[in-house]
Amino acid sequence: NFVSPTHSKVEQRFKYARNGGIAANSPNDGAATNTIKLLRLDNPKLIELRRAAIEAAGLTRTSDKPLSAMMARRLIQECLQKDANLHLPAFCLALSQVAEEYASREERQAARMRGKARD
Repeated sequence: NFVSPTHSKVEQRFKYARNGGIAANSPNDGAATNTIKLLRLDNPKLIELRRAAIEAAGLTRTSDKPLSAMMARRLIQECLQKDANLHLPAFCLALSQVAEEYASREERQAARMRGKARD
């Protein structure tokens, strides 16, 4: 079994981590696991390239210019926009997934800080 990159819900089959790692979104998804192995999506060089793209996009607190939650949400939309040649940006799924997680984490932290400020 194999997950085609053109599958309509391919983004739901894989989970990207902010360190550039990739895994099947469900441990029972043999096709996703097999695709990772066949395409070597877990190759250390590819993991490092994804990690560097995530860092460069500002999606970690150790980034040179960490994004706000609002900017991370904007990045999600930008990552999923095709260019004039109908191509998506490099690592678009990894960036959009990590940006979603990052924005949610930043929003939760901001809410906690607002709660503490009221006390």
